Amino acid sequence: MAKLKEKILQALRNNEQLELTLDKVSQSQENLLRNHSNPVFSNKDKNKILKGYTDLQDIAKSLYRYNTLQEHNYINDAQ
Repeated sequence: MAKLKEKILQALRNNEQLELTLDKVSQSQENLLRNHSNPVFSNKDKNKILKGYTDLQDIAKSLYRYNTLQEHNYINDAQ
């Protein structure tokens, strides 16, 4: 998650990479779902995977809202 956090902060600073970051978040969510269905993981691990998925979903929503506000020149509100 630390690498993801850095990528998100960098995307917010550069503004141009936000779409790419949203795509990476989506890919990470897909990977988590694939791992969740793997019978090797215990229920405790599956709960951690679901929490990670939910966290990524919240991050994606926040990034989308930030991007929308920024596109409509509400930069102060976005920050």
